[in-house]
Amino acid sequence: MKRASTLSAVIFASVTAAFLTSTSAFAAPPEYTQMRDSVNAGLVALHVKTDDLGKLTMVEIDQLTGILDSQESAASKNEQATHLIDASVHPSRVAMNSAEGIAMMTELKADMKRVKLTYAGLDKLNADQVQHLLDVFHRHKKDNTLEKPKQAAEAIFASFDTPGSVVLTNPGVIQLEKEIDSKLTDLGLTAPALGSLSFDQVGKLTAIFDQGGAVADQKTAAMQVLGSV
Repeated sequence: MKRASTLSAVIFASVTAAFLTSTSAFAAPPEYTQMRDSVNAGLVALHVKTDDLGKLTMVEIDQLTGILDSQESAASKNEQATHLIDASVHPSRVAMNSAEGIAMMTELKADMKRVKLTYAGLDKLNADQVQHLLDVFHRHKKDNTLEKPKQAAEAIFASFDTPGSVVLTNPGVIQLEKEIDSKLTDLGLTAPALGSLSFDQVGKLTAIFDQGGAVADQKTAAMQVLGSV
């Protein structure tokens, strides 16, 4: 009985691997490739590395397109895009009670005092969040008005207070999310939380669905991408 079970598992894994390998020969649909190529081109133009683009979540891809489409300077876009990617792929290991962490917090408090801004949850922030705020203040250091850095920081603090709320703004990202959700539901699978899939996962899933084939094979391949088998 155990041997039969083992054999079934081997066959199951082989079939899944074969289907996933076959999808690699098919390009993802235009709605995915166009977004990938557009974001890649935008980052290259800013001299930002694109190696880790596929590791970003769809929420982060949405934020990244917002940065690339903004009217800010190239230097500002470079700084924001670089920070977003680094914070996602290489999260900081700085402890806020370390000398470096304390120095970061001291600088942040000074910046907040300059724009007359307070926030009750400062002691709960991690190093990446603090660095994100410091980047904002640094970017607006030469502004004649204090409103821009204050408003930007207030928006970031608001996002910290509502971590569960995900608002997507890029039409392409929204469309991909809807299509993935619909296809997974049709296969009897539960779609992950909005925006939580990586860009690479979305590419693989759209390729699977675009190729078509037996429903059982699509479901198995999708589960493999989702990490549920």
